[in-house]
This record gives sequence, structure tokens and C-alpha cells, in this order.
Amino acid sequence: MLGLSASWEMEWLDHPGFTPQYKIRLEAEVKERLGKWGGNGYLLQQDWPGSQLPVMGISGFYKLAGTIKLILEIEDILALFQNDPRAIWYPYQEPGFYGIVKVQISL
Repeated sequence: MLGLSASWEMEWLDHPGFTPQYKIRLEAEVKERLGKWGGNGYLLQQDWPGSQLPVMGISGFYKLAGTIKLILEIEDILALFQNDPRAIWYPYQEPGFYGIVKVQISL
């Protein structure tokens, strides 16, 4: 099964300088028919000062058993190709590229 979605958010009134004026998000999701495995990916473009690459992330899962699921998430893949860290509101910065491995147990 394949799912595609797109969203657009915009601040029409005055907003603080540390929040983006708009966000555009494209997302795709795929799942095996019986739900044994699946994954999704997204691309997020935000209106920040300066030229910023979009934020891109992927995740996937595999059911090891009926109630146990292994999950892998990788966030901000394109940060690897930037010279500078994402500085949204100096001196605070976004986390940048990172990965997470989880085991989910449903009771």
C-alpha cells in the first residue's frame, strides 16, 4: 500500500522571528499488505533567513513478532551536505543529522 500527502502551513499575521512564516511538507508512506514491514519519508521546506536545505527524514519498521516491532528513524539527512549547522535562532541550533533505533512492544 502506498500513501502520498502534502501540506502547507503559513503564518498570515505577525509572528515571532524564531518561527518560520511557512512550512511545506511532502510525505510518502509504504506498507506491506499484512503490515509486516513498512516505511515513510518526508521532505520539509521552511522559511528561514539565509539559504537552508530542506529537512529530509526516513523511517522504517519490521515486525519481529505479533507484538514486537523494530523501528529505524534517520532525521535531517541533508544536514550532512551543509557546511554550517542549521542556525534557526542564533545561538540555538537544530539537532541536525541523527538516527534512532527502537524496539516497540505492544501489550
